[in-house]
Amino acid sequence: LLLNLEAVSTMVLAAGFFRDRLSAKEWMGVPLILGGVLLIEYGPGDLVADGLGVAAIAAACLCWGLDNNLTQRISSHEPVSIVQVKALTAGAGNLLLATMVGQHALNWRVVAISMAVGFLCYGVSIVFDVYALRHLGAAREAALFGTAPFLGAVAAVPLLGDRLTRTHITSAVLMAVGVLILRYGGQSTARD
Repeated sequence: LLLNLEAVSTMVLAAGFFRDRLSAKEWMGVPLILGGVLLIEYGPGDLVADGLGVAAIAAACLCWGLDNNLTQRISSHEPVSIVQVKALTAGAGNLLLATMVGQHALNWRVVAISMAVGFLCYGVSIVFDVYALRHLGAAREAALFGTAPFLGAVAAVPLLGDRLTRTHITSAVLMAVGVLILRYGGQSTARD
């Protein structure tokens, strides 16, 4: 649930510091989307956390929000090049961290699988995200990106045999209304 602070951080930073403006109507859609996200992710007994962990996740989400806003500022450049730099930097950082904690042995099969998953799940998705940042602005992109948990829940139906519940349907309605308000609530663009 705390990872949803990324969307909130992105929107607050976008509106407060990076001159990305949402209309009053668009802001009305944001809590509906976030409410749907919280509803889809919440389950009784799920809220157990310690203070240091919560602070670390909140700090990471704030950094991701800043990264989203800074990436939006350079999104007019070639998205693939932007993602290559981000991915190579992240990969090098992860290798450095692994070495620092004593993970010296490389299993080439694991490396190959990790690279394939990273390419598809990080690389390709972030290229699309950079295009969204370019055309929508950071605040709108963050709100729409918040619908990912619902899409994961829907994908679990055919892939894992899960069933849709009233909670899923209620969440979908909240998010759909929020997205429609966000999409049609204002006439401004990211560059206004």
